Amino acid sequence: MALQEKKEYSVKKVIVNSSIYSITNILQKALSFFLLPLYTIFLTPGDYGLVALISSFFGFIALLITLALNGAVSRFFFFYKNDERKLKEFLGTIIIGIIFNCLLWFILILSFRNLISSVFLKNIEFFPYVFIALISTVTSPIYSIYQTILQIKQDAKGYSTNSLIYFIFAVSLNLLFIVGFKLGAKGLLLANTIPSVLFSIIAIITLIHKKHIALVFRWAFMLESLRYAIPLIPHLLSGTIADYISKSILNIKSNLANIGLFNLAFQFGSLLDIIQSSINSAFVPMVFDTLDNHREAEQKIIKTTTIILKFVCFSGLAIAMFSKEIVVIMTSNIVFHKAWKAIPIIILGALFQNLYISYSNLVFYHRKATRFIWIASLSGNLVHIIFSVWFTSMFIYFTPAIAGVLQRVIMFILVFRISRRFEPVKYELNKMMLIILLFVVAVAIGLAPDILVPKERLDLFRFIWKAFVFMLATTILLYEDRYIIKTQITKYI
Repeated sequence: MALQEKKEYSVKKVIVNSSIYSITNILQKALSFFLLPLYTIFLTPGDYGLVALISSFFGFIALLITLALNGAVSRFFFFYKNDERKLKEFLGTIIIGIIFNCLLWFILILSFRNLISSVFLKNIEFFPYVFIALISTVTSPIYSIYQTILQIKQDAKGYSTNSLIYFIFAVSLNLLFIVGFKLGAKGLLLANTIPSVLFSIIAIITLIHKKHIALVFRWAFMLESLRYAIPLIPHLLSGTIADYISKSILNIKSNLANIGLFNLAFQFGSLLDIIQSSINSAFVPMVFDTLDNHREAEQKIIKTTTIILKFVCFSGLAIAMFSKEIVVIMTSNIVFHKAWKAIPIIILGALFQNLYISYSNLVFYHRKATRFIWIASLSGNLVHIIFSVWFTSMFIYFTPAIAGVLQRVIMFILVFRISRRFEPVKYELNKMMLIILLFVVAVAIGLAPDILVPKERLDLFRFIWKAFVFMLATTILLYEDRYIIKTQITKYI
């Protein structure tokens, strides 16, 4: 696993690196989707639901373990990058602190295992299911920090190489445990845990062997990092808690199978989150570097942000418009087919997430501003939880998707207000809102036949109608930037 210094933060670097991140993540997702017909033969919606509920529970436990220090690494790297000794000591302090916290939480969860199985993960056995997930949760933060360091250093190739090897190993284990040994949900959990343990060990060895960290613990570095990171914890924690609570309510008021249906829909819908996360991973260093050193180039950030939303919207249109065809083709068991209906709603939430990410980048740039971001997170997630409590019986597996849209709208509005207090960068918000409106109108028109007159089977004429609406919406979306897009395609292909 390579770790090389990258010092250039530019639009070109954003395009190249975000392309590498996106291609890597899409390759992983693509392979997962090609395996879905196989998985849906050997796994039930209940299996998917069990793993999803356990994963959402350990999602917020993982944040308590890392204490949001990934964010501190991303921010303070730029303060110490010109002082090699301080940078190594800073990274070493973070690694040692997280290892200590991993051990502490492993002991705590193990000690209170009966409470967890009876209250937080109702009717799910601690051994083996929860215990396997616990091992994954307390080992994965080290590998995650290592990958964060690669992203900050703009080592997209190193990051992507690690990700692909990790993924291929995990897929191989999935095939072995699920198809070969027929272990069901237990196989899914094992296939996630073994790579987590192995790659975290490799990450530590690599960091030490190549002398990228100093094995020292400096309280000054840890306290500085915690002062930055702790205000982020409520912001990050509230989201994972809301996800866990909504799935728990769905389990109580319905069953694990409906959690499985939503989780399958989310697996497709989250493609958009993966795309924009990949782009943002490459874009954030450019934003921070521009605001730190090149304020005169601020307009580049503004224009690039709008183009990113257009690309994300284009991708979302493709996924949402043909969601039924994708799910029916990619799943072998008919019980999974109705999951497609939740995908367009999940995509809409992801578009508002893009707005939230754009403005939260400005908030994260200002250390003083980060102390307020929890307000946006807590408010959005309270709306998510309240909606889930009141409407799960009515909307069943649609509930987490609808609640997710409401949550992200609230979070975007509040983080927008916070960013305006600290950072004068003015994104093209009116244009960005029109882009989302175009998505809503196009998807509503394209899916109208499937919604108003449902059919179990796929229909060629409906597919042609969707393709026509998609092409028309895409033309409207990209027409303004057609020359920029053509130039970039010519330049990089």
